[in-house]
Amino acid sequence: MRIALTLEKLDPNRGGAEVATCRLVRELSQRGHEVHLFTTAVAIELPPGVQVHLLRVPWRFVAFRQISFANQIARRLRSERFDLSLAAAGRCFSEDAVWAQSGTVPSGLEGRMRRYYYNPLLRSIRRFQEYYNIRTFVYGALERRCFARRPPPYVIAPSRMVAGYFQQYYRVPPERLRVIPYQVDLNRFSPAIAAKLRASARRRFELDEATVAIACVAQNFRRKGIRPLIETTAELRTRHPQRAFRVLVAGSNARYAAPFEALARKLGCADRVRFLGHCPRIEELYAAADIFCLPTFADPCAIATIEAMACGLPTVTTRFNGASELIESGVTGYIVQNPEQTAELAGAIEPLFDAALRRQIGEAAAAAARRICLDNPDNEIARLVEDLAVCKQREQSAPAGP
Repeated sequence: MRIALTLEKLDPNRGGAEVATCRLVRELSQRGHEVHLFTTAVAIELPPGVQVHLLRVPWRFVAFRQISFANQIARRLRSERFDLSLAAAGRCFSEDAVWAQSGTVPSGLEGRMRRYYYNPLLRSIRRFQEYYNIRTFVYGALERRCFARRPPPYVIAPSRMVAGYFQQYYRVPPERLRVIPYQVDLNRFSPAIAAKLRASARRRFELDEATVAIACVAQNFRRKGIRPLIETTAELRTRHPQRAFRVLVAGSNARYAAPFEALARKLGCADRVRFLGHCPRIEELYAAADIFCLPTFADPCAIATIEAMACGLPTVTTRFNGASELIESGVTGYIVQNPEQTAELAGAIEPLFDAALRRQIGEAAAAAARRICLDNPDNEIARLVEDLAVCKQREQSAPAGP
């Protein structure tokens, strides 16, 4: 099959959507498909045979870049024939299918409102962001144009939560929706690998065996809930002044971390929080950690959640994370209803200070991740792309209605 993937930049350091797209490119190539990638930049080495089409986007302003990229993609897809074209992160309007790794624009707006829980004025202003923020306006316009088509494109949703958004906002019929969680490499993320790396990783992050390490992996610190995580750290320090614990936050850079470091100093817990920046060998952080916590305000399906579970870490996240659908609260982790409620988040972490409970829940989390990633062939994203190509062919060959 000739399959086209579109994504503005293919760089795994940008986040989970890019990591998942890299995996899909490799899987499709291994299955013998002719893969065409339309993008503006590639930051990794791709398998031989993958054809990269570099598009030039002259604008520096993000909204204008996206308009230019979407229009160029539309022209290229009209001029070439593919068995299936897939928008790997949405925000275009001409592909046959959308991999909704960014959710929907309206649900993203709701998440941005939630994250300003500490400032009612900013929260109110964010309610009208689609009217005054040109980037949000452009993203929303492109998404509406995409789903105004009849029939609408197929949607691959990383969670049932995201599938529900497309039914709610764009009335996408159920038969055009597919739900498939992210897959992670179990040869890289597993309890066995974590056990081998643990001693050296603990030394690297300057952790003694008595210290409970709470890991968080995020790029967008505001959306991923780093502020409530720091506030919860201060709460836990007050509740357990003698307890040795550290919060390790990986992702983003020093410039984005600076205001959160200032908040930790203000709340008196700076000695309990470390910002690590980008960690290329993220499995070492999971190996060093005892708990994984992601108090996100909006996340279609945080791939870091599944990676942590696969490594055998008990996981604490929120109902706004699509990956929470993979967690059985109290068995493989804990699901928080309101991330801004410090008492609730602290109450979910506190039980995991007990080593025996951590071990029990971590083993259950690893088993759950194995079922998601290995024991269920229906979760293979490459196979789903193949199925959608067949669906497209059937749809095109079906006789026209009266």
